[in-house]
Order: sequence, then C-alpha cells, then structure tokens
Amino acid sequence: MTLYYTLVFLILLLEILFFFLLMIPLPTEWRKIGFRFLSRSPIMAHVKYTLKIVFGFILVLFIDSVNRLKTIDDALLQMGRDDNVNSIAGAQVIHDARGDSSYSARKFYAQRNMYLTGSTLFLTLILRHTYNLTVEVVAFQEERARLEEEATTDNINNTTEVKEAEVKQIPTGSSTGIRKSKKIK
Repeated sequence: MTLYYTLVFLILLLEILFFFLLMIPLPTEWRKIGFRFLSRSPIMAHVKYTLKIVFGFILVLFIDSVNRLKTIDDALLQMGRDDNVNSIAGAQVIHDARGDSSYSARKFYAQRNMYLTGSTLFLTLILRHTYNLTVEVVAFQEERARLEEEATTDNINNTTEVKEAEVKQIPTGSSTGIRKSKKIK
C-alpha cells in the first residue's frame, strides 16, 4: 500500500475510534466539557479546517480509484475481445497465467483502494451527523434541566404564595371563628 493510502487507512481508524468515543454513554457534564472544548478551541478549529482539506484529497483519491478500476475492467474486456477475434474456429485460446494474475492483482488493488477511500468518506458523513445529533442531545438535556429547575422554583414560589394567601384568609376575630364552628356543627 502506498503512503497516501496508508494515511487514509489511519484516518479511517481514527474516525472509527472517534465514532466509538461518541457512542460511549458518558455523564452529561463530561459531554458538555468535551463538546465545549471541540467547539470553542482555536486548535480544534485549525484541525477541522485541515481535515476538510484532507477529505477533499481523499475524495480525489476515491475518484482516481474508481477511474483506475474502470480502466482495468475495460482493458480486461478488450483483452477478452482480442482473444476471441484471433482464435481460429474451434481452437483454444492460450492464456498467459502471469498476465492474468497481473490483471487480477491490479484489479484487486484498485478495488481495495476504492473501498478504503469510499468507506472513509462515508464514515465521515456518518460521523458528522452523529456528532451533530449528540450535540443536540446535550443541548436538549441542558434545556430540560433548566426547565425542571424553573418548574421546581415556580412550584416552591406557588406553594409559598398559597400558604401566604391561606394565612391572610384566616379570620383574626374570635367571634367569627365561633360563628363558623356553630354553623359547621
């Protein structure tokens, strides 16, 4: 494998690792700290920009590997046509085993490179979507916690207001209390 496809493979492994890190069920506070670092750090901004450029190069490598695979398939198809044209009626065409294995090896490497770069690009899309969903989940959890806190403080304020209103409604005179007690009985 050439150097740039080795680097693509390492990027793929890092994407897989980052994907599994996103899937680990961590406490919300830890996730907030991690996402705050990823979104606000100037170093991470440079890393994100560099990765966009790298993924542009990976896209070029993917297009090149698809083109190379098509070229190899066309050459193999053309070689098969040439063999059929040169054959005499009923005669067997003699194939060169080294040539066939060379074409098979070239096709294998082209397919490997296509699947490697395609998988890396596809996982990039999945990873970006998963990252955005996880950020939204953390934001919704923060919002829910804030609303629950407001609801409890509103509930506490409402209960104190109700108690204050009840205290204000209790009659202070003894004669009114006696009259009410006589009517109830």
